[in-house]
Amino acid sequence: MKQSAKPRNNPGLFALIISETESVWSGSIQMYTKGRIILNPENKTDTLNAFDNASILFGWNSVGDARVTLTDSTRLNLSSYSIPSSAQHTVTIPDNFPGYTIAHAENNCGAMQVSGTYRPVINATSIKIAGVTPSAICEGSDVRVSFSTAGTPFTAQTRYRLRFHRSITIPAMPRSRWKRPQH
Repeated sequence: MKQSAKPRNNPGLFALIISETESVWSGSIQMYTKGRIILNPENKTDTLNAFDNASILFGWNSVGDARVTLTDSTRLNLSSYSIPSSAQHTVTIPDNFPGYTIAHAENNCGAMQVSGTYRPVINATSIKIAGVTPSAICEGSDVRVSFSTAGTPFTAQTRYRLRFHRSITIPAMPRSRWKRPQH
């Protein structure tokens, strides 16, 4: 007797065919695939100082956990419950950084297809702000910025700009002492 299972148009519906007789079975089967994972799918490029943190994006097309090893031996566990999936991971960018690629990735079905790279541009002179004084100023006032550098030193001809970002901090609302009446 010849037997085979063939999927129908509905992914959860299979037909068991025995000779020329057909029997319909309805149930649920979750099917996993090895899938594919992409590092930096948007091909984003950042310009950073050495030892800055960078957030890199992974995108993949399989459900479940993906275990990823980057070329610098960093190991990540990424989880997903929908397709397509994405996750960000924060890394600290070392000096003389060649970039990241995926050395190996696997899920429950085995090795995944891998692609993509993340190669930020590292500034020749990295700068770190040590302090800004005064801490409260009026528009048009002077500001003193202390900083340290690494890499190619600044010269007397070096020019730079400071950019200020507007940030609004809303203080936390005090907790109310009003109590709900009890019935």
